[in-house]
Amino acid sequence: EEIDLIEEEWLIDIDVQNGFGSDKLNRVGVLTDASDFYDEWDAFEPPLVPGGVSMRIDNTHWDEANDIYSTDIKSVSEQGHFWDLNVVAQDEDRNVIVTFDGISDIPEDFDIFLIDKSIGTAQNLSSRDTYIYPAGRTSNQRDFRLVIGTREFVEENNAGVSLYPDAFALSQNFPNPFNPKTTILLSIENEAVVDLVVYNLLGETVTTLAQEEYLQPGYYNFIWSGYNEQGNRVASGLYLYSTIIKSPSGKVLLNQTRKMIFVK
Repeated sequence: EEIDLIEEEWLIDIDVQNGFGSDKLNRVGVLTDASDFYDEWDAFEPPLVPGGVSMRIDNTHWDEANDIYSTDIKSVSEQGHFWDLNVVAQDEDRNVIVTFDGISDIPEDFDIFLIDKSIGTAQNLSSRDTYIYPAGRTSNQRDFRLVIGTREFVEENNAGVSLYPDAFALSQNFPNPFNPKTTILLSIENEAVVDLVVYNLLGETVTTLAQEEYLQPGYYNFIWSGYNEQGNRVASGLYLYSTIIKSPSGKVLLNQTRKMIFVK
């Protein structure tokens, strides 16, 4: 539904897909005649289609019969608002892609962060409006918080997750051992140029996940699906992943290698 917005109002549409299905009818935002609890601007989340994907706004603190919503519009606030979100994906072989549309309409003095409560990272949606992760094998639900507001408001409502890393780091991949996919997390403290490569035990390149990629401060997920650069599935066994992180001037800030195990 198209809504004519006045200056202090804004809406963000959220699209979730996994290659098999999609859930496009999700919306958060603020309107002058909306309340912070259930009203005419809010909508319940429909049932999940088998094998599909669904984004749910968690409002279990409301008194309404339904706890999950596809739309939650709140009142205009000078400080900000946050929404707790659950994404449910039933196909573990596919990546889940979450896209946010309308970010340019929020106030210029507001920050907007998507906090992945399941792994304890945050993404600044002002610079990257799409979040990608692999569906889990042990759990098909991922828990997020979308927080939009002043810097102080965002930091006070960050669900205990640091918004920016305080050091450069290459984390252990998860899950490990893995099949079919694994996530490699890079923490970028300052602007940097990044290489991230997967090797076999002979030191041969299996695949390149990042090559001289210029990254802003933040957390970055790189997903490896167990395929080499020729598009072939690799054999079970031990693999290495290595990163070299440099400053824009070329100074090496981090050079680190870790091990991971692929199983079939």
